[in-house]
Amino acid sequence: MTSDEFARHARAEKDAYVEMALTVPATIMTGGLIDKMGLTPEQREQMRAVLDCAPTDAYYGLLMALDGAGSLNGTQQVYELRDEHGNHLTHCGALEAAAYAAFHEDPA
Repeated sequence: MTSDEFARHARAEKDAYVEMALTVPATIMTGGLIDKMGLTPEQREQMRAVLDCAPTDAYYGLLMALDGAGSLNGTQQVYELRDEHGNHLTHCGALEAAAYAAFHEDPA
Protein backbone atom coordinates (compact mmCIF):
# COMPACT_ATOMS: atom_id res chain seq x y z
CA MET A 1 0.00 0.00 0.00
CA THR A 2 1.15 3.53 -0.65
CA SER A 3 0.62 6.69 1.39
CA ASP A 4 -1.86 7.85 -1.26
CA GLU A 5 -3.88 4.64 -1.00
CA PHE A 6 -3.87 4.82 2.81
CA ALA A 7 -5.14 8.40 2.78
CA ARG A 8 -7.82 7.57 0.18
CA HIS A 9 -8.97 4.61 2.31
CA ALA A 10 -9.21 6.92 5.33
CA ARG A 11 -11.28 9.36 3.25
CA ALA A 12 -13.57 6.54 2.06
CA GLU A 13 -14.05 5.38 5.66
CA LYS A 14 -14.98 8.92 6.69
CA ASP A 15 -17.45 9.22 3.82
CA ALA A 16 -19.03 5.86 4.72
CA TYR A 17 -19.40 7.00 8.34
CA VAL A 18 -21.28 10.14 7.26
CA GLU A 19 -23.65 8.08 5.11
CA MET A 20 -24.26 5.54 7.90
CA ALA A 21 -24.95 8.34 10.36
CA LEU A 22 -27.67 9.73 8.12
CA THR A 23 -29.25 6.43 7.10
CA VAL A 24 -32.90 6.03 8.09
CA PRO A 25 -33.48 3.88 9.98
CA ALA A 26 -30.24 4.39 11.86
CA THR A 27 -27.50 1.81 11.45
CA ILE A 28 -25.02 3.32 13.93
CA MET A 29 -25.36 5.07 17.29
CA THR A 30 -24.76 8.52 15.83
CA GLY A 31 -27.64 7.98 13.42
CA GLY A 32 -29.92 6.94 16.28
CA LEU A 33 -29.21 10.21 18.07
CA ILE A 34 -29.87 12.16 14.88
CA ASP A 35 -33.15 10.28 14.28
CA LYS A 36 -34.35 11.27 17.77
CA MET A 37 -33.83 14.94 16.91
CA GLY A 38 -36.68 14.93 14.38
CA LEU A 39 -34.87 17.22 11.97
CA THR A 40 -36.50 18.93 9.01
CA PRO A 41 -34.98 18.20 5.57
CA GLU A 42 -33.11 21.54 5.74
CA GLN A 43 -31.78 20.79 9.22
CA ARG A 44 -30.78 17.30 8.05
CA GLU A 45 -28.65 18.88 5.29
CA GLN A 46 -27.05 21.16 7.88
CA MET A 47 -26.36 18.07 10.02
CA ARG A 48 -24.79 16.39 6.97
CA ALA A 49 -22.42 19.35 6.61
CA VAL A 50 -21.43 19.15 10.29
CA LEU A 51 -21.01 15.37 10.13
CA ASP A 52 -18.87 15.71 7.05
CA CYS A 53 -16.65 18.40 8.54
CA ALA A 54 -16.02 16.98 12.03
CA PRO A 55 -14.52 13.63 11.00
CA THR A 56 -12.62 15.31 8.17
CA ASP A 57 -10.88 17.47 10.76
CA ALA A 58 -10.25 14.46 13.01
CA TYR A 59 -8.97 12.08 10.30
CA TYR A 60 -6.84 14.74 8.64
CA GLY A 61 -5.36 15.80 11.99
CA LEU A 62 -4.51 12.22 12.89
CA LEU A 63 -2.85 11.57 9.53
CA MET A 64 -0.84 14.80 9.93
CA ALA A 65 0.28 13.66 13.38
CA LEU A 66 1.33 10.24 12.11
CA ASP A 67 3.53 11.88 9.48
CA GLY A 68 5.05 14.30 11.98
CA ALA A 69 3.39 17.35 10.40
CA GLY A 70 1.05 17.85 13.36
CA SER A 71 0.83 16.96 17.00
CA LEU A 72 -1.00 14.19 18.78
CA ASN A 73 -2.20 15.52 22.14
CA GLY A 74 0.57 18.11 22.16
CA THR A 75 3.35 15.74 21.12
CA GLN A 76 4.80 16.16 17.66
CA GLN A 77 7.06 13.45 16.31
CA VAL A 78 7.34 11.26 13.24
CA TYR A 79 5.78 7.83 13.60
CA GLU A 80 6.83 4.88 11.50
CA LEU A 81 3.79 3.37 9.86
CA ARG A 82 4.16 0.43 7.48
CA ASP A 83 1.77 -1.89 5.74
CA GLU A 84 1.99 -5.67 6.10
CA HIS A 85 4.52 -5.81 3.26
CA GLY A 86 6.86 -3.38 4.98
CA ASN A 87 6.06 -0.42 2.74
CA HIS A 88 6.54 2.90 4.54
CA LEU A 89 3.38 5.00 4.71
CA THR A 90 4.94 7.80 6.74
CA HIS A 91 8.15 9.20 5.34
CA CYS A 92 9.36 12.55 4.06
CA GLY A 93 5.90 14.12 4.15
CA ALA A 94 4.33 11.48 1.89
CA LEU A 95 1.32 10.89 4.14
CA GLU A 96 0.96 14.62 4.78
CA ALA A 97 0.68 15.32 1.05
CA ALA A 98 -1.57 12.32 0.42
CA ALA A 99 -3.91 13.30 3.26
CA TYR A 100 -4.19 16.85 1.97
CA ALA A 101 -5.06 15.58 -1.49
CA ALA A 102 -7.58 13.04 -0.19
CA PHE A 103 -9.37 15.32 2.25
CA HIS A 104 -9.02 18.77 0.72
CA GLU A 105 -8.52 18.37 -3.03
CA ASP A 106 -10.43 15.25 -4.09
CA PRO A 107 -14.10 15.93 -4.82
CA ALA A 108 -15.22 12.78 -2.92
